[in-house]
Amino acid sequence: MTAGELRPLIVRVEPGVWNVLRCETGRELMVERHLNWRSITCLIPTYNRLQRFSGGRAPEAIPRALLPGYALINMTAPEQRSLALTVPGAIDILTFAGKLAVVEEEEIQRIQNIGREGSALAEPWQRIRDGSRVRIIDGPLRGSEGRLVRRHREWVFVIEIPMLSRMVSVRVDGWQVERA
Repeated sequence: MTAGELRPLIVRVEPGVWNVLRCETGRELMVERHLNWRSITCLIPTYNRLQRFSGGRAPEAIPRALLPGYALINMTAPEQRSLALTVPGAIDILTFAGKLAVVEEEEIQRIQNIGREGSALAEPWQRIRDGSRVRIIDGPLRGSEGRLVRRHREWVFVIEIPMLSRMVSVRVDGWQVERA
């Protein structure tokens, strides 16, 4: 093997162990359907996000992945690894130091409990620190950039208007922002 060649990654599949499949964000539920068709046990916890529509259509609860970009899979045979990687939307199986990343059974139980009992309250949360630069991703201020500040146990989005030397704050929920 020469210096520029890549070595194939050979990992050992342990039956009954939960691993992490990285997938394209927003395609997790499609990945789950394909994995189920291929008889690979898959866990994608979801939450319902209220989707608003224009034209007077009533808001609708849309299921979204609670862990965007990830699917938890339980492979029972080594050949299922290649099957999982051929699913549309799948990127790779998470590894650390050449070994498949393993999710402990306790964590799986905790995730399942959140999905069962707290799906109405659960939502993904980003590691955004107080004062971070963020972008609004939903609502009338969609696309606006500013700072996220914690005030009186709530998050507020602060927009600076340099021309007027003024700042305006708006209360936001965690799911409405992303890092800018």
